[in-house]
Amino acid sequence: MQAGAPAPNIGENLSPLIASAAFDSAAGAAAAGAADGDIALDARGRLALYLAVGLAAGSVIALQIDIMRVFAVGNWTHFGSLVVSLAMLGFGLTSAVMAVATDWFSRHWRIAASVALGLFGPLAVGANLYIQQLGFNPIYLVSDPAQKWKLAQIFLASLTPFLAGAVFLGCVFLKNNKTFGIRFDTTDDRRQRLKEWITGYLDT
Repeated sequence: MQAGAPAPNIGENLSPLIASAAFDSAAGAAAAGAADGDIALDARGRLALYLAVGLAAGSVIALQIDIMRVFAVGNWTHFGSLVVSLAMLGFGLTSAVMAVATDWFSRHWRIAASVALGLFGPLAVGANLYIQQLGFNPIYLVSDPAQKWKLAQIFLASLTPFLAGAVFLGCVFLKNNKTFGIRFDTTDDRRQRLKEWITGYLDT
């Protein structure tokens, strides 16, 4: 991307702020429970939780599309397809860390989720501003070794907001397995009903 190119208006996306407010509302409605168990939410809390997760996931997808368009306009379009890999890498790394440190995230899920959600917007804007200053030119990618390092910096900077979004969603799913994780909860009868519905649909 050429230095001095206008930055896209990703900072104007207010979804993370709305999601943060909805998440705080859902967390405030949670009843006291076991440290390693699901949080208990009333109907209003579940609605706020759904809203927070929907807005956060939508913001991550919107950022992914935005970065893809930046690559398509400012650089070779071939780099745009790598944005999907960046998002998957961010969620994969976060999942691996959370799998290893499940106990820690179970105890500090609210702090981790709040910090991650609060950092999502600033990281997205900061990464974009940093990329604008690199002066990456794909034409000299082969002849100038420095361009390869600039491309690596672009990918690393673009990865950071996906990590934040993945931490927030991961913490929410970790403490709401009954709500979102029916596929992995063998004691939930909804899994059996879903299986029966899929089997009946495939048999018709």
